[in-house]
Amino acid sequence: MSSREQQILDEMAARIDGAPLGPIPRPAGLAVSRSRMLELKPTQLPHVSVYPLDGTSDRKGSTAESTLTAKVAIWAKATPGGVVDAELDPIWLWVHQQLLADESMGGLVITLRQPQRVYGFAQHLGPFGDLDLHYLLTYRHSAADPSRP
Repeated sequence: MSSREQQILDEMAARIDGAPLGPIPRPAGLAVSRSRMLELKPTQLPHVSVYPLDGTSDRKGSTAESTLTAKVAIWAKATPGGVVDAELDPIWLWVHQQLLADESMGGLVITLRQPQRVYGFAQHLGPFGDLDLHYLLTYRHSAADPSRP
């Protein structure tokens, strides 16, 4: 992974973990990490994790245009007598608000799209729900040095 990709992923996590950039309030107790979480305990929920899925690069002279698919994984637990969707929806709206407040991510990317939302559920300890948001980001950089714009 190039340092430019790391900058983009770090910026995504910082925005999700930061102060509100719109009218939607930050979900109570939300934790954010910049890693794949293999195992979460109910006391660690709600949780959001940001990490890369895929990337491509296309060289155009001294400049390259790259795409990065970043996954924003959201986990939540239903409140007693509640529905897990009611816990997931405010979190994904928060994430979306935070990332789309500035679609250039402070000048790091030229496009930002959310092409996919995938829901999942686990009843064995729960109910727990997870929602995977896949964001497609396009950015330009020096073909010789991916860390430079």
